Parts: sequence; structure tokens; C-alpha cells
Amino acid sequence: MKILTALGLEIHPVREFCCCGASLGLGMVENWIHLPAYTLAQAERDGLDVMTLCGGCTNTLRRAQEFIGRSPVLLGQVNQTLAGLGLSYSGVARVRHLIDLLDEYLPRDDPRTMGDAGSAVALSPPCQVSRPRRLYKDRESAWERMRDIVKRIGVSIVDYPLENECCGATLLTVDRAMAIRAGSAKLRSAMAHGAETLCVACGNCLLLFDHYQKRMNLGKHLSVVTLAELVGRFMGIEDERGHTALE
Repeated sequence: MKILTALGLEIHPVREFCCCGASLGLGMVENWIHLPAYTLAQAERDGLDVMTLCGGCTNTLRRAQEFIGRSPVLLGQVNQTLAGLGLSYSGVARVRHLIDLLDEYLPRDDPRTMGDAGSAVALSPPCQVSRPRRLYKDRESAWERMRDIVKRIGVSIVDYPLENECCGATLLTVDRAMAIRAGSAKLRSAMAHGAETLCVACGNCLLLFDHYQKRMNLGKHLSVVTLAELVGRFMGIEDERGHTALE
């Protein structure tokens, strides 16, 4: 919020939002779509678009829009549920990931965003911001734009073979050991190529790489920061504790 406000955007938190529904997605419960529709309807009511910080949220909200948009029956069912809350859904609110907004509004030549990272940074792009292909005409676009944003703030990026592989976090719901193996392989790959910090742009990636890293027996800890923290560091924006991202 501090970063986007500094870039001139007005941010309005959805005070009564609920879980996006990713963990109750396709094939698990029939009415999962009512959860994302509820949040989208609140944004519509207030005349706003929706910004997400997580690949899973982005993907689920956009899937919901697609499904409802091609089924008048489903639209009617959703609005019947929402009517009891004084809401309605029509599909006009756009769903945008933080990458979309930073790519559009972060200046390319603003001295506030230029500096020396003091740390070798590897990236873990949010895979669900580019999948499935039918929702994204250019599936590599989000990955490339994340790299461009990080380069814009003067950070030297560490390339590594598994950069565009899924982190494995979604597997935590069905096979925790497999998820940790997938995450471990990606972190080891980044560290082997000189990374001292890993930058993520998804809550699922952050959960696996930060919370579960201690179970991966990597030999040393790899610092994990979000894209927002990294950009804030170079804009001179401190967090609630007065610390910047790479301190």
C-alpha cells in the first residue's frame, strides 16, 4: 500500500473480503465460485478493480470471471446468492496482480528507485499469473515484466535453471514431502548460481520458501523477500518495524 500510494494510486482495501477460494477450487466443491464472486462483487459495488498479491488469488479470480462469463445459468446462481448480501456480479471489475500495476506505474528513470542491492537476487515468478494459457494470451509476459521491474530498480538478477519452475506450494495440500522437495530443488538451484536473496511475487511461494525452508536442510538460509518489499527498499520505504527489505 505504501509503494502504490507513493506511485500515485489510491488503494481501497476490501474490508469484508473472504478467501479467494483457491483451496476449494475445481473438482472439490461445486459452489467454490461463490467465494471469488463475493469479493469481485464488492469491488464492482465500489467501482474498483481488484489488485492481488498472490498468483493463486489472481488465477482463481480470473477463472471465476471466465466461468461465470460463459454461463448465464451460473451467473444467475451466483447473483441469487449475492442478493442476500445486497450485492450483484456483472464481471466489470478487472483483476490485476501487483506486477501489472508496478509495470505500468513504476518509473523507468526515477532516481528514488535506483541503487545498489548489496545482494545477489534470484527471482521466483508467480506461475499462476500466467496459467492457464486461455486466460493469458502471452503466458511469459508476467515473468518478463517481473524481471523488468527488478532491473528498473537497479538490482542485478541471478539467473538459474529452475527460475520458471513451479515452487511446489500447491502440493502442500496433498503431499507435503513432495512440496518441500520441489521447493528445495528450486532454492538449491538458485543458491548454486550465487543467489543470496530470493524475490517472490506470490503468497504461496512465500509460504513454502520462507516458512518451510527450515525443513529443507539447505546448509544455510536463503533470504526471501516479496517483490513489494524489494521495490520498497529502493524507494526508501520502510516497513512497520523501520526495516528495509534487505537489511
